[in-house]
Amino acid sequence: ELTQFDVVVNATSAFTPDMYHLPADLTLLLVKALANTNTRLIAIGGAGSLYVDEDHTVELNDTPEFPPEFLVRSKTHGKSDDILRKFSNVDWTMFTPPPILDAEGPESNDYILGNENVILNKEGKPYLSYATFAQILVDEINNHKFGRQRFTAVQN
Repeated sequence: ELTQFDVVVNATSAFTPDMYHLPADLTLLLVKALANTNTRLIAIGGAGSLYVDEDHTVELNDTPEFPPEFLVRSKTHGKSDDILRKFSNVDWTMFTPPPILDAEGPESNDYILGNENVILNKEGKPYLSYATFAQILVDEINNHKFGRQRFTAVQN
């Protein structure tokens, strides 16, 4: 029973075409299971769904620079955001990392939070280390700053 937990984190990803549907499918199962409960859902999004324009009409994965080999995966994973927005009876948050997510990078307390758009650090890069990502995720679990919205981050 998921409702015994304060927060459920969905960090599901998929790396082969036959599995691309799993993140969105699991998001749908989780919002149905957590509807009208006090258990929060934090989903980890994909960078391709972040917007590159202020009008929120062009996603990163719609730009010519987006690597074509990741397009289908990105578009399929991006459906999770659409699912969350349809469930006002779930206390959800979407944490979407930037395009450069570094498994080897250092943890830092020097980072910038953003919302729906790709943001850049002081060096002009959309960069975040896994360690800093984890720190920001734990902060959101503890402090609940982004209820029913999406956010992103970069580190300097």
